[in-house]
Amino acid sequence: MLTKEEFDEIMNKDTVFEKTTFNARDFINKQDRTLAYGYDFDSNTVHLYFKDGEIHYVVFDFRDVILRHDVGDIPFDFRYGVKRMYPHAYDREALEFFKRENNVPSTTVYDEETAKRVLDRLLAGETYIGEIAENLKTKKEK
Repeated sequence: MLTKEEFDEIMNKDTVFEKTTFNARDFINKQDRTLAYGYDFDSNTVHLYFKDGEIHYVVFDFRDVILRHDVGDIPFDFRYGVKRMYPHAYDREALEFFKRENNVPSTTVYDEETAKRVLDRLLAGETYIGEIAENLKTKKEK
C-alpha cells in the first residue's frame, strides 16, 4: 500500500530498460501480497499478486468468474488490457519494478479516502486487497 507521496516519488524516477516478461525472480520480497489491483476496458477486475512464491495475474468479472489466470512468467503486455490500476493498491516494490522497466499500467487518481480503507483492511490482517484465483469460480462453475 502506497501513500500519494510514495507513488509520486516512484513515478518521477527514470526508466532503465525493457523486458517482455516478469516473474518471482524479479522481486526480493516473495511474501503473499497484492502487487497491483485495478480493472480492464470491460470493467472486469484485474489482480496481480504473489501467492506461495509465484506471481499470479487474474482477471475476473462481476460474478467472480475467472476470465484469465496466468501464473509464473507474466507478459508485460498484460498492461495493454488494463484500463486503470488503483495507485494506492500498488505494492512499493512492484511499482518501482514496473517503473524501472517502463511498464507501468495507467492509473486512476490517488484517492486518500479509499487508500485509508485499504490500509485499514491490511492492518486488520488481510493479505490481499482483492479476491485471488482460488476464491473465484471457473467458467465451468458459474
